[in-house]
Amino acid sequence: MESSISTVTLSKLTLLICCGQS
Repeated sequence: MESSISTVTLSKLTLLICCGQS
């Protein structure tokens, strides 16, 4: 379960970074 949480967190961070750069 922890792995899933980490994956989701990384995904959200990636989206935030992408949106921020855009």
